[in-house]
Amino acid sequence: MKLFNEIYGSYYRIVGEAIGKKRLTDKEVYRLIEKYGTDETRVGISPKLFPVKNSRKQTGWGFLKRCEDGSLESVIDNVPKKLLTTLERRWLKAKLSDRRIRLFLSDETLERLGKELEDVSPLYSPDFFRCYDRFSDGDDMNDPEYTEHFRIFLKAYKEKKAVFIRYLSGHGNLISMVVLPLKIEYSYKNDKFRMYCRQIGNQKNAKAFPYVTINIGRIVSAEPARNSDMVIPSGNEDLSFPDKTETIQVRVTEERNSVERFMLEFASYPKKTVRDTITGECTVSIECRCADETELLIRLLGFGPTIEILSPPEFREKAAQRVRRQYELFFGGKE
Repeated sequence: MKLFNEIYGSYYRIVGEAIGKKRLTDKEVYRLIEKYGTDETRVGISPKLFPVKNSRKQTGWGFLKRCEDGSLESVIDNVPKKLLTTLERRWLKAKLSDRRIRLFLSDETLERLGKELEDVSPLYSPDFFRCYDRFSDGDDMNDPEYTEHFRIFLKAYKEKKAVFIRYLSGHGNLISMVVLPLKIEYSYKNDKFRMYCRQIGNQKNAKAFPYVTINIGRIVSAEPARNSDMVIPSGNEDLSFPDKTETIQVRVTEERNSVERFMLEFASYPKKTVRDTITGECTVSIECRCADETELLIRLLGFGPTIEILSPPEFREKAAQRVRRQYELFFGGKE
C-alpha cells in the first residue's frame, strides 16, 4: 500500500479547487496557491495554471481560459471527484472511534459514515495510545448533555452569534451570562475543551471583564441568546480574543533521553532550538500564550532536573516557588 501519491499532492489540490469554481479572478487563484501550497509551489504552478493575458491562445495545462472581462473560467464541464484511498478510508474509520470528533459531527453524519465505512477495518484503535502526565478529571465527552452544549457553542462560533449560558464557576457559584464565542481550544494536559468568549449584553461584569474562558464541562445550560439579551459591539470594534505571547527559554540536557522526550512533549509549540554539539544540550525558545503559562510550567516541571528554565526571570521565579512548595510538602519545612 502506497502511503504517498502525487495525485493527492498540492498541485492536484490547487487545480481541483480552481476548476471547481465557475468563475474566478487572478487574485483568487493566488489565494488558492497560498492556502494549499508553498512559495515554491507558486513559482512552479503559476506559469502552468494561468493562460497568457490578452491572448486567446491556450497555454500551460489548459484547465483555465481567459474571459473577455479578464477573469478566469474552467474549461472542465464535469469536475472529477476525488476518491478516497484505502488508507484514507481506514484512517477515517479510526477517527470515528475518537470521542472528540463526535462533538463536531451531527448524529446523521456519524450514522452515514458508519454505514459507508462498515466494511473497512480501522487503521488503529484508541488502545494504541497511552497518555502520560494527564489529569484524570477530563471532560465526559460521551455525555449527551456535554455534546449538546458543545454543538451549541460550535454553531454559535461559526455563525458569529451569542449564547446565553448558566455556568458553574470554580468556587461553585452559578453564573449567568451572554457570551460571543471567539475561539475554541482543546487542552491535551487537562483533556478538556475551552471556549474563549467575549461577554456582551448589560451584565455588570461585561465591561469590567469583557473576555472570559469557559470550560465546556462546567456549563449547566446553554441556548441561543435572545435579541433582548444582547448589546452587540459595533462593527469597527476588534472582537478577536487577546492572545498575548511570551518566549520561555529552557536548557535541556541529554540525561534520560530528555531532548527527544522534550521535543515530542512540546511538538505543538512554536520554538527555536540551538544544540551544543559538544555537550549535546539544547537551548530551546518556546513561544507560549500568556494564558497557557501555568499549564506550560507544570509540564516543564515534569522533566525534573533534566531541564533548566533560563528566562524570563518572572517565569523562572514561579518555577522556583513551586519547587520550594513541593519541598515543604514532602519534608515539612523550608530548605
